[in-house]
Amino acid sequence: MINKENIFRRDVDILRGLAVILVVLYHLDIKFFQSGFIGVDIFFVLSGYLIGSIYARHQNSLDFYEKRFRRILPAMLATLIVFLVASPFLFLPFEVRKVTDSIVGSLLFVPNLVFWRDNDYFSNLSFSPLLHYWSLGVELQYYVIFPLLFFMGKKFKAFFPVLAIISLGFCIFLTDLSSKSAFFFLPTRLWEFFLGYFAYQIRDVSFISKFKRTKASSYFSILILLLLIIITTLPIPSDKFPGVYAIAPVVMCFIYIAVGIESERFLNFSLVKVIRWFAKVSFSIYLIHYPVIFIFKYSPFSETNELTMIESIVAVIITLILAIVSYRYIESPMRDKSIVPLKKFFIILIAAYSFIIMLLFIFSSNGYFKDLYGEQKAAIFYAMDDRGAWRCSKWQKLKELKSDSCYLLHAHNAEKKVYLVGDSHIDVLKDVFTDSAIDKKISVRLNKTRCLLGREQCSYEKIVSEVNSYEITDIVMHGYDSSKFHYHDIEKLVLWVAQNNVRLHIIGPVPTYNRSVPSALFQETLTSNRIIQRISLNEFESRLPEKYVTFKSRFNGYKNVYFYRPEDFLCAPECRLLSPKGVFYFDSNHLTLKGANELVPMILDIYSK
Repeated sequence: MINKENIFRRDVDILRGLAVILVVLYHLDIKFFQSGFIGVDIFFVLSGYLIGSIYARHQNSLDFYEKRFRRILPAMLATLIVFLVASPFLFLPFEVRKVTDSIVGSLLFVPNLVFWRDNDYFSNLSFSPLLHYWSLGVELQYYVIFPLLFFMGKKFKAFFPVLAIISLGFCIFLTDLSSKSAFFFLPTRLWEFFLGYFAYQIRDVSFISKFKRTKASSYFSILILLLLIIITTLPIPSDKFPGVYAIAPVVMCFIYIAVGIESERFLNFSLVKVIRWFAKVSFSIYLIHYPVIFIFKYSPFSETNELTMIESIVAVIITLILAIVSYRYIESPMRDKSIVPLKKFFIILIAAYSFIIMLLFIFSSNGYFKDLYGEQKAAIFYAMDDRGAWRCSKWQKLKELKSDSCYLLHAHNAEKKVYLVGDSHIDVLKDVFTDSAIDKKISVRLNKTRCLLGREQCSYEKIVSEVNSYEITDIVMHGYDSSKFHYHDIEKLVLWVAQNNVRLHIIGPVPTYNRSVPSALFQETLTSNRIIQRISLNEFESRLPEKYVTFKSRFNGYKNVYFYRPEDFLCAPECRLLSPKGVFYFDSNHLTLKGANELVPMILDIYSK
């Protein structure tokens, strides 16, 4: 029998406390800890160590699941219930719907997949007050499959090492392909859990046992802790994480757990005791901190705001108070079988699930209470969801792995093959392009990642390569800020299409505004005053960047080159923000599907060339 003290160690609590502190500091946008999200990776390694050690002692799947569910579900469900009940009073109807989507994913143990579908963890543009639940989804999925993994590990000694190598390789590969997928998926995180488990397995290795008995071991582990903290202060490219950037902190955690800290003087140091206290309530802190911080940052319709120092302090105080309450009255009692026997535990779980499902049904059947705001406001709310999925789907990316573009519509024996090139502004038009091409023997492709015209995937070389690879007949270019286009590259493309019987269609800028259109329209319904300044067609044209105007005047009428004016369809003569059909923008500059549909005549003109 393994002594419990060998598993539930005070030095490991330091690592857990440090992890939750780093995550909270990151979510508070403390710039010094710009990579504090690494705290989640620390949690994964710790879970691998603890889960492996707990299961190895008992090897009883039912007992294992009961302990894990007692540890996770009560506090998780309590947080979800409180937040769900509060959400109609805190957020707008379309935002409440997003909250319910997150909660459904959490109830099914797949919140990471819900956020993978909708969000970028490193973006502040998405409404995701429960985004931090993604890591709970990964952990719960790991708990579910671990008994099977353990069984396979006993059958085949190389099982865990081989699977860890495969997982790490897949993580690095997928990070390059889709860092968002690598971030949220369990298969790309398994190696982190496994390194924690390996730290448990090598606890009795001779040279490690000898080293642990020396004073140097404690100093070595303290150095590892300091290096981990330093790493969180360094910039890590969000589009390259986890990948190779996750290796160093995860390996450091593995070494720290394997070696440990034996120094009583260090373990009883006042600051260390504080960190260990954070470890004690770390799960409740993790559950509660992000919704609390999000509420302080929240601004209707727009990206989240930065917190003031006072707001950050208040958010932390509220988080700690609620975490202590959660730990004392929910976490601790629910873990104790003498207080909450198994039968009572299941009754509580069923009641909690039933209550949440009932609330979800009430919210959904009442349209997330949008009718309380009136028809005009409801139409404005709808604008926030009136858009297609971003870029190419994950399946399309995988299906055409080596290509810089993907098929949106693949017509058999297509007579016209269109390639859409640009940033997010061409992306919001892609649905209208594909809808307008149906039954017309037209194929439509889109570049996989957004790019500034003339650079990266929108560079002359990349575009010509795709045109030649897929026998493209028509290139359509459109972007946001035409003052930043790299016109030298575009000029090379103009000269190339004239000699290669390929048509180049350049769509000019759409009217844009200095603030969120739905937000401004919503405020106008409350005040009856114009919050957002409308612009006339003449005013819009006078604002066009000189570089674009010069480029257009130089090449307009050039062989196989065509220019288009979205303003002719959006401004009549005042540039419109909405029509009886709906709002034209979902932020300050991106068209909704309703807005994009105003450009159908222009798109049909492109197809007629």
